[in-house]
Parts: sequence; structure tokens; C-alpha cells
Amino acid sequence: MKLQFEYFYGSEAEDFTFYRIPKKIITSPYFKVVSYGAKMLYGLLFDRVGLSIMNSWFDEENRAFIIFSIQEIMDSMYCKLSTSTCSPLALNLP
Repeated sequence: MKLQFEYFYGSEAEDFTFYRIPKKIITSPYFKVVSYGAKMLYGLLFDRVGLSIMNSWFDEENRAFIIFSIQEIMDSMYCKLSTSTCSPLALNLP
């Protein structure tokens, strides 16, 4: 079965939600060692910050923190634990 995507007409694209990934993560040479899967994981984790703020989940220094289990990551990204992309450790930088 072939997956087909329809064209967007008018303002239809605004009906979708998107993950935000800072351009620097894609374009900066500093992040060249980070896989694209890990960059997508960053977008997924960053999306959870909104939920944290909504629920007032802040640490003692007023930094928002997220709660996102490894199982939720695997379910969201359709990957197995053995896939390094599914691990938050994939975001470790040099």
C-alpha cells in the first residue's frame, strides 16, 4: 500500500501541529555529530515543555522539567530501546 500525501490549499497547513526544532541544531557544525533521529527526539522532548509549563512543573531554579518515559519515547517514535535514537542519551553532545 502506497502512502499518499495531499497538497495543502489555502491555510490548511495551519490545521496541523508541528514539532519545533531550533535551526541551529540542524545547521550548526557543532551539532553535526548528533543524528537526525536524536534531533527529532529533541523536538519531541521540547514539545513536552509546554505541558510542563501548563502543569507548573518547575524545579527549585524555576526551570521547566519534563516527564517522558522511555516507553513513551519508543511509542511516539515507533522504535525499540535498542535503537539509539530512542534514548535520551542520544542527545549527549561532545
